[in-house]
Amino acid sequence: MGYSLEAVIGEEGAIRFAARAREHAVVAPLSHGLAMIPLTDRLCAELEQRYGREEDGAVSSIPGMVQAAGRWLREASGSVFLAIIAAEYHGGDGTQWAVGMERGSIALGPMESGDAINQALRRLGVRAHPGADEFDTVGLGRHRSTARWAGEEP
Repeated sequence: MGYSLEAVIGEEGAIRFAARAREHAVVAPLSHGLAMIPLTDRLCAELEQRYGREEDGAVSSIPGMVQAAGRWLREASGSVFLAIIAAEYHGGDGTQWAVGMERGSIALGPMESGDAINQALRRLGVRAHPGADEFDTVGLGRHRSTARWAGEEP
């Protein structure tokens, strides 16, 4: 079974604030005071309608990422750190991507590596539990797809 996730992640209050004006944004709480907004097809279509389809260098290196998500993150980051994270794994093989923004500018990445999401989580103040990494510590393994995180599939 594979794992596929595309989301915006940050402190829960900042995530709720970023979601307020987006009709299709679903807030998924995590541990350690964090939350995320899964970048579902419906939300991505809404973002493209609002921000257009022009390339955004911050997210252009993430395969399949809707460019409007980068422009939304620039706007939503304000004085807080928010990150777009993505992961794609099948049969144990795969990789992760992350780009973080603060005050509308890139503050982390963009990067592709086996621990890109962990780096973004460390920037958000997460310290891994013994025997786990930051990804597992906040509960990102709880669901295996973006749609599942958004409650769009059982």
